[in-house]
Amino acid sequence: MRIEASLNSPASLYPHPEELTQMTLCELEEQIAPTPFQSVYGAYLRGELVGIAGARREPLRKIKHRALIWGVYVKASHRGQRIARGLLRVLMDNLQATREVSRVYLSVHSQNIAAGCGYQRNSLLVDGEYVDEELMELTLSESESVSPP
Repeated sequence: MRIEASLNSPASLYPHPEELTQMTLCELEEQIAPTPFQSVYGAYLRGELVGIAGARREPLRKIKHRALIWGVYVKASHRGQRIARGLLRVLMDNLQATREVSRVYLSVHSQNIAAGCGYQRNSLLVDGEYVDEELMELTLSESESVSPP
């Protein structure tokens, strides 16, 4: 799915298709393996994987209140069915359940007109062309109730 995403939507994922195809299956699995600070989900319709999304929390004390959503992709044939929204909801519910995360960040390439908020110019270099990313933030809780260690 990640190779397909990098080919069909090259500005959506950081790895270049050549980088992904040169990785072994073990390296790919390691990259998306669940950890205490990372989770990756897939959306399935009738047994077919049609969408993916991941979230990574920060382990460092000063920034452990932050998380980043990454690698969101839905097959073109299944877009417009709120699949990405469902994946994001699961990710955010999981992050909120940690009770440590109060801010969630998501960057979206500027050619993705379905989402938007803030710019990071020339964030990606895809096939010799710079692509801007739009930066997004979601506040999970209004109060900063994260307790110190």
